Amino acid sequence: MLASELLTCGPRDFLLRREAIDLGVDDNALARLVKAGELVRIRQGAYAPAAAWRARSPKDRHLL
Repeated sequence: MLASELLTCGPRDFLLRREAIDLGVDDNALARLVKAGELVRIRQGAYAPAAAWRARSPKDRHLL
């Protein structure tokens, strides 16, 4: 599953680990998406699409 597919399943611009698990995506898959540059780990258990994260200003990143 691609990062874009994961994020269309929720109403926000980020994905929580528990939501990914509910969708059948395990920790290894999340790690692969981060390593591939598709997701950025914002903090423990929270991920954002890399392109959207890079497009945000530092202030917007902080607010997310």
